[in-house]
Amino acid sequence: SPLNGVAFAELLKNRFGVPVTVINDANAIAVGESRQGAGQDFRSCLTLTLGTGVGGGLIFDGRLWEGADGSAGEVGHMMVEPDGRPCRCGSKGCLEQYASATGLVKNAISLLENGGESLLSGSDPGNLTSDEVASAARKGDALALQAMAEGGRRLGQVLAGVANLLNIDGVVVAGGASASLDLLLPSLNAEMAMRGFAIPVRRLRIVRGVLGDEAGILGSARQAYERLDRHPQQKVVPEKNN
Repeated sequence: SPLNGVAFAELLKNRFGVPVTVINDANAIAVGESRQGAGQDFRSCLTLTLGTGVGGGLIFDGRLWEGADGSAGEVGHMMVEPDGRPCRCGSKGCLEQYASATGLVKNAISLLENGGESLLSGSDPGNLTSDEVASAARKGDALALQAMAEGGRRLGQVLAGVANLLNIDGVVVAGGASASLDLLLPSLNAEMAMRGFAIPVRRLRIVRGVLGDEAGILGSARQAYERLDRHPQQKVVPEKNN
């Protein structure tokens, strides 16, 4: 991308004369849900955003963990199928190819292409949405239920590893496809129970985000103030000339 390496914070700081901090969308949502949303009861948690991809933000011991280079939390690109679907990141079989809103649609299309009968039969694959797949699943459509179960199973593979590695308190599921969390949970929980250690899996609570589209805005604001509070000599607004 031509924007790689662009120092946005420095550019904006120089342009507007105020301290600037930059945070990616998944991290902002994680902070928002942790501070003011569904993650308030968790000291340490992972927030997943299920949209066109799968984003992730980690809160450890009450604080955002961004990693050494600011790229921590990219669970959407953890591999769940070695020779699976090509991903935009250049790899294959990434979680987001199966469990994002886009991935859930791909699950359904794959089943339809293999001859499965469904309420979705005859749908234009280019216009099919995850909401339509979820709606068919709620009507008892076997193919749609299988597509959702596949997404839940892949999420369970990754979250079992997260539980084993990090032993965190909870997972907050946000983003457009979070409305279908109840359809994902049966296969997700079954996969976690099979693959994860009993103690960290038992601790891990999975909840749906509550802040909706406001999560990122609230999280960005909270993160900015928390970072500025560590540097009290900086002013939030520039001094006016007398």
